[in-house]
Amino acid sequence: EVHTNKLLHLDLKPANIYLRVDGTPILLDFGAARQTLKTDLPKLYPMYTPGFAPPELYLKNGNLGPWTDIYSIGASIFACMVGAPPQAADQRKLNDKMDGHFRKLEGIYSPELINVIRWTLHIDPLERPQSVFALQKALREPAQQVEEPKDMMDNISRKVRGFFGGLGLKSGQASTTIQEESH
Repeated sequence: EVHTNKLLHLDLKPANIYLRVDGTPILLDFGAARQTLKTDLPKLYPMYTPGFAPPELYLKNGNLGPWTDIYSIGASIFACMVGAPPQAADQRKLNDKMDGHFRKLEGIYSPELINVIRWTLHIDPLERPQSVFALQKALREPAQQVEEPKDMMDNISRKVRGFFGGLGLKSGQASTTIQEESH
């Protein structure tokens, strides 16, 4: 609904995603949200959180759109998968270490899910999904082939609760390795 109303959140991260009692997520903290189609507004520089902010937020005149929030959605999912945020986008432009991190997720998560998250985290905004609908479609298609939707949602809810509850991954390996290499 945010993008449908020509708004961008611009500060999506796990800390701004809350879970209701029934396990459904709700997005909060629209303090950085901006209207995207009004050109007569003064330029407001977005707030951002390293690891969750796409490269265009680091630029003075970055081209912002739904793809900007989609990067942050992918970064949030990545953080849930490994227990740590991805490498900051400004660092990735110089020395991208994300391929190694994604390889460590192989065998833990499906190749389809890993590829969708890679897609959301492209440095080039034109290489990312251009709409939330495109991202939802990509996330649903492989999941329907592997698991029933209820099982998938139960699995995701359990992992999100684990992340927010500080439980991390079952092995803890991926989280520790990625945190060590990121610093």
